[in-house]
Amino acid sequence: MPALSEVTKIVNDTVPAFFGTDGPDLHAEVSRFVQGCKMVESELLTGENNGLVQMVIQCLKLRLMGSAYSKIAQLQYGSVDALCNAIKKHYLKRRSTDKLRELITTCKQSIKEPASKFGERLDALLSESLSVIEEEWPAGPGREAIVKDFRRITTRSFLKGLRDHAMKARFMGQEHEDLIKIVENAEEIFEEPTHSINTMASAVPCRFCNKMGHEWNSCRDRLNTPYCNNCGEYGHEVGPRCKSTVKNNNICTFCRNKGHTRKTAEKTEYPILQNLQIKRPHRKRILQATTKQTAHPEPD
Repeated sequence: MPALSEVTKIVNDTVPAFFGTDGPDLHAEVSRFVQGCKMVESELLTGENNGLVQMVIQCLKLRLMGSAYSKIAQLQYGSVDALCNAIKKHYLKRRSTDKLRELITTCKQSIKEPASKFGERLDALLSESLSVIEEEWPAGPGREAIVKDFRRITTRSFLKGLRDHAMKARFMGQEHEDLIKIVENAEEIFEEPTHSINTMASAVPCRFCNKMGHEWNSCRDRLNTPYCNNCGEYGHEVGPRCKSTVKNNNICTFCRNKGHTRKTAEKTEYPILQNLQIKRPHRKRILQATTKQTAHPEPD
């Protein structure tokens, strides 16, 4: 039978390092450790060598003693599978579904964390949540509804927790290889909700785009169309090309004021000239005579 140090060396070489870190990364570490335990069992354990079984279990307990799971190391198990199952059960019992839901909704991308790493953290929390749901709820419509809810809040939290707005738009529009599990339902979640309660909203078309299903104040086409505060029209912003701006900058050649043309001033000040069908030279004389009478009226 090999010595304990030799078995310990084999275990340390076969089983990946398990640091016992708390948080979303703990799920990945436990999964790696469980896989390593099964590798050790398949390579070293046989039905005849019961002493070797006990030595391997002792080595695994020593590995657990060096981590945060000292309570697990004090327990007794008959096989590596039982030890692995106890590790998973103990780990899953530490967090309830309410706690996991709170962790998912409050998860945000840190300053120097890439989006792929942030997605892996949420993916680990989602996998942990699904494992807890499978253990606590029997198969049926209730479990399916809870699983769907956790997938929905995980996707929403991922898009909400991203710091880069350009990446948010990209992930909402297409799936990513590293984050395919989290982003697969993003477009469905962020679609405009249907008005099932307010029947008037679905029956009356929008005043802006003439489409059914929403009102004027929530029209996406209207919100994405530039609006000019100067003239009150859509399609452009306040600037030199605005009709109102051009009109306000016009200088009348008749009265030298801004905001209108000569034709508008003549209509307003001297409407009699518009009714007379006079050629242009004679019209100029009448206009000069009318101007003199207005400036120096004859005494009665």
